[in-house]
Amino acid sequence: MSISVWPRRVASVVAAAAAVIVGTAQPASAHTIGGVQATNYRSEIIAVTPAVPGLTIRLRDLGRRIELVNKTGQDGMILGYQGEPYLRVGPAGVFENRRSPSLYQNKVTTGTATLTSLPPQADPNAPPEWHRRSGGRTVSWRDHRVRWEGADPPGVRANPGLTQTVLTQWNVALVHGTDPVAVTGRITWVPGPAATPWLLSIVLLFVLTFALGATRWWPGALSGALAFLLAGDMVRLYGAATAAGGSVVAGLLKAFLFGLLEVMAWAAGVWAVGAVQERRAVGLYAAMAVGVVIGFVSGVGDLLNLAYSQVPTALPTDAARAAVVVCLGLGFGLVGGSFLALRRLGSDTPQGVAPSVRV
Repeated sequence: MSISVWPRRVASVVAAAAAVIVGTAQPASAHTIGGVQATNYRSEIIAVTPAVPGLTIRLRDLGRRIELVNKTGQDGMILGYQGEPYLRVGPAGVFENRRSPSLYQNKVTTGTATLTSLPPQADPNAPPEWHRRSGGRTVSWRDHRVRWEGADPPGVRANPGLTQTVLTQWNVALVHGTDPVAVTGRITWVPGPAATPWLLSIVLLFVLTFALGATRWWPGALSGALAFLLAGDMVRLYGAATAAGGSVVAGLLKAFLFGLLEVMAWAAGVWAVGAVQERRAVGLYAAMAVGVVIGFVSGVGDLLNLAYSQVPTALPTDAARAAVVVCLGLGFGLVGGSFLALRRLGSDTPQGVAPSVRV
């Protein structure tokens, strides 16, 4: 294989991988599973009054959703923004009130819906029109009361490096049977970590992986880097998939459904590990493609995790950030390292004998 052919083939591999990413990518705000982005605003529940045995209330998706689990013998009813019946969950299942304005307001993620933009059937004073959603005992919903929306408050703009409470108390009202239950919480601004050490780690991994492609140890070094990249991305995706709660099986299923492109890259990468160890050119091309896909989808897609304090993952936040470092540093490092290895493979091949590309 002529050395002059390699740049064209490498460019073709990178362009093909990039085309797949662009063709299947979701909007940036919806890249993470469930559409949750990292933030510096921490929302938390501080009290449920009175506490009811069998009634569990928690925040999900960094405060984007509230989840109510009702294992008691009575209905639990969530009241909307105007105190109207909104949702109901109990022995008969989960119901929504189609006359509740909150039902429609909570479908707008920015909190800009107003009474003037609601459908005519939305009336907080009308008798409830209950519609059964499921037969379960758990209901979750978006709620603008429990998360910060809009511009940063003056205190944050003046002192962004200071941890500070930006909303001393938010309130969500419930009714259990006939008894009122008050859920209160607060929202705190928590500055993000220094991103510089993480960025330097990315550069270090990139340079190291790139340079290893020019050494005689490249088969073991690059195949090892590829295996480590796959493991890091699997951990990252698992943490994102299980962040919203639920069973491990449900989290894994969600990871496969929402991370299909990454799963396909994993399959190609597992095969490429052996092919690179066998010094096969086709394995190096596959490693390039896998590096581009994981680097862009997992690394660039979760880059905000390095700079924000609240990260949508079930992993420890530093572990989630380390996974992003691995995806970026090793992902793009493999592209450069594999290119250098291809050049070395060609120079080690007797003249007139092309490097093996068997599959």
